[in-house]
Amino acid sequence: MSFTENKTRELWQSFMPRKKEIKNNIGGALYSIEIYEPFYFTNFNPEKEFEKWAAIEVRDFDAVPDEMETLISPAGLYAGMFLKTGFQTRSTYWTTGLILQ
Repeated sequence: MSFTENKTRELWQSFMPRKKEIKNNIGGALYSIEIYEPFYFTNFNPEKEFEKWAAIEVRDFDAVPDEMETLISPAGLYAGMFLKTGFQTRSTYWTTGLILQ
């Protein structure tokens, strides 16, 4: 995916109907994860590709649905945007496993 070829809508439209197949999720919070190469934003090019994932936190990887992948996020600080009554930015300490599509 890139900023010029944004497929976020299609990603979430394919993930949400299959979310119920993930039996060992924790809490049900959903995560949109973007992974950029180091220095991605140096000399920014909106056509340069990055990874984007629709994800949910899980207890373990014992029952990963077909065509889904796993990710263990490294410990650290992560910037997040949360929508409830409006957008808020905060940092989260996150060290859990995820199932991704």
